[in-house]
Amino acid sequence: MRRKGNLYQTFVIVFLVLNVVLLLKGASLTGFGVWAVLNVLNYHNVTAHSYTIVISGSILAVGVITVLLALTCVLAVWLSSKTILWAYSTMFLLMIVAEIAGCVLMLVFQDQVLEKISGNIKDSQKNYHLKIDVFGEEEFGEPAFTKTWDAIQKDFQCCGSTRPKSWLMINPHLGSTLHWLPRSCCVAGHESCRIDDSQYDSGEYEGVTSHPDGGDGDGGTFNQRGCTPAILSYIRSAILAIVVAGSVLVMTQLLAVVAAVIITRLMPDQLVTTIRRA
Repeated sequence: MRRKGNLYQTFVIVFLVLNVVLLLKGASLTGFGVWAVLNVLNYHNVTAHSYTIVISGSILAVGVITVLLALTCVLAVWLSSKTILWAYSTMFLLMIVAEIAGCVLMLVFQDQVLEKISGNIKDSQKNYHLKIDVFGEEEFGEPAFTKTWDAIQKDFQCCGSTRPKSWLMINPHLGSTLHWLPRSCCVAGHESCRIDDSQYDSGEYEGVTSHPDGGDGDGGTFNQRGCTPAILSYIRSAILAIVVAGSVLVMTQLLAVVAAVIITRLMPDQLVTTIRRA
C-alpha cells in the first residue's frame, strides 16, 4: 500500500512538471498567436488569403486552451478529482487529434495555397498608390494598398512582386529609361531610388538614387529581391517551424494525458472526491 502511495506521489510530481512545461508552451503560443494575427491582418489586403488568418487564429486558440488545461491540472490534483482528470485527458486527446490533422492539412495544401498567395501579391501591386510630382500631378492606384506594400518591402527588404523590374511593368506612364521606384524599395539611408533599364538588362542591379526635386543622388542601391519569393520563403519556414513545434507540443500533451490516466488509476480511494452541487 505504501509502495502504491509513493508511486502515486511520484506521478503527481511528474504530472505537475509536465503541466508547467505545457503552461509555458501555451503562454508562448498565445503570445506568438497574437503577434501572428496582427501581422497577418496588416498584410491581408496584399496576401488576401484566409489560410494565413486560419493558421494564426488556430495557434492563438491552441495556446489559450493549453494554458487553461494546464491550470486545470492544479485543481484536479488539489481536489483529487478523477472526474476533472478524465475531462482533462479527454480535452487534450481531442486537441492532439486536431493538431495532427491541422499539421497534415498544412503540408498537403501548402503548394496550392502558396500559389494563390503568389497571384494575390502580383495583382495587388497594381493598386499601389503613386503620385509622380516630377512628371506632373499624376496619381495611380489606391492609397489603401500603399501602406501595406511599403511595410512589406521594408520588413522583407524586397522590391516589387517578383523583382524590382515588376514596378516598371505596371507603371509604363513613367516614360523614361530611368524609372522611379517606391521609396520602400530603397536601402536604408536613401529617400528615393530609380532603376536604369540598360543597367538592369546588362545584369548590373545597382540602383541610381536621386530626389524628385533634382540632383544626381549619392549612388545608393535598391533592394534586389522580389517580395513574392521573400514572403513565400518566410511562410514555408513558418509552416516548418509550426509543424516541428506542434510535434513537440503533441508529445508533451500525450505524456501529460498518460500521467493523468496513471494518477487516476493509482489515486487512493480515501482521496477521491466528486464535485457536486448541493
